[in-house]
Formats: sequence, C-alpha cells, structure tokens
Amino acid sequence: MMFEIGQIVKFKDAGGTAKVCRIDGDIVYVFDDFGFENAHDARELLPVVEWQVGAVERKDKRRENRPQLRSRLTDYLLTYILTNYLNPPKG
Repeated sequence: MMFEIGQIVKFKDAGGTAKVCRIDGDIVYVFDDFGFENAHDARELLPVVEWQVGAVERKDKRRENRPQLRSRLTDYLLTYILTNYLNPPKG
C-alpha cells in the first residue's frame, strides 16, 4: 500500500489513528495519538478516507403534522382514568 507523509492512518488490529511521518521501504513510521513515533509494517496500516457526499435529493412527500402517538395515548389514558376512577359509574 502506498502512504504519503502527513496522511492519517488507522491500525489494522488496534484502535486509534496515527499520522505518517516517514517511510522506509515497507516500514512506515507514524506519530500515534499520544505523540510517540512508532514503526509499523505497511500491511498493518489502513488509510483513513473521507467520503464526499453531494446533495441528497428528497423523494419522500412531506408528512402533515399529526399528533404523536405518545400524546394520543396519554390523552386516552387520562380520559379513561378521569371517567372510570374519579367519576365511577353508578350501579
């Protein structure tokens, strides 16, 4: 794999990222997140790639504002409690 000086890389079998500081054949020297320089085989590193996403077309129709299920359920429960417990049916 080809790396460039200054490129951000991830470790294949470990967490964290590092910045490439020099390259000597298949050995890549990186500064890790803690500022230490470490040597790694190029096969142990993965390049960090930033993907650019263009505009996303909105195809769904806009939904009308409806009461949320939670508020409808709350209204139902309050009505049920008020009707059956505070004004119990006579009989």
